[in-house]
Amino acid sequence: MLDLNTTTITVNGSQGDRFLSSLHSYRAPVPRALRWLAQAPRRSIEVDPGDAEVVARFVDELIASGWIDVEQPLLFSPRVGDEISVTVDTLAEVTRQGRNAPSSWRFVEAGSRGKLLGFQGERCVVELYNVERRVVVMVAEPKVTRARRRR
Repeated sequence: MLDLNTTTITVNGSQGDRFLSSLHSYRAPVPRALRWLAQAPRRSIEVDPGDAEVVARFVDELIASGWIDVEQPLLFSPRVGDEISVTVDTLAEVTRQGRNAPSSWRFVEAGSRGKLLGFQGERCVVELYNVERRVVVMVAEPKVTRARRRR
């Protein structure tokens, strides 16, 4: 179960591995949580939300500066109210409009954005943006990350 007082930062596959290995040659200070993640054999770390913000800003600045050409090296667990991004193509269950309404499913493309409304078990309840009408879907938590702010 997700602890609402922490944020989980997870290495995002080969993009994340490339990013972390590039930090060995980075000469300026690196946030403590990111340094620990780069040195530890674990793929994720639980940190204070403030530390997660420091890491997110640091990563955004490195990507913007061209230090490394990756899209999303780290995934951040979202909190209720956060803007999220779906990380992989997925088939998501659309929330039911009534008690006896049948289940329906919707294809959600990787990169789709929305707002995290809450959690239902291990799934995130997400209101999707840029759709023809209000659509709320349930997506497995590992398939979403807190979205980076648009510049």
